[in-house]
Amino acid sequence: MLEAGEGGPVDAAGAAKYYEAAANYGVAEAQYNLGMLLARDHNHETSLVSAYKWLVLAENAVKQSAEAAQECGSR
Repeated sequence: MLEAGEGGPVDAAGAAKYYEAAANYGVAEAQYNLGMLLARDHNHETSLVSAYKWLVLAENAVKQSAEAAQECGSR
């Protein structure tokens, strides 16, 4: 809601705070959203490095989930 400005003004920094909290717990969707939010912040090179980190972590989490689901299906 903060990122989209639903119910108030857009607050990318506030959204990043909540995304990062969830991303640190391994929530793939939060990792992806944080990565995309940071990737759009072209004012800081470190944002692109952080964006890459979170997007790779999200990709790995999704792959692990897909592999676990495939294992469960083959039993």
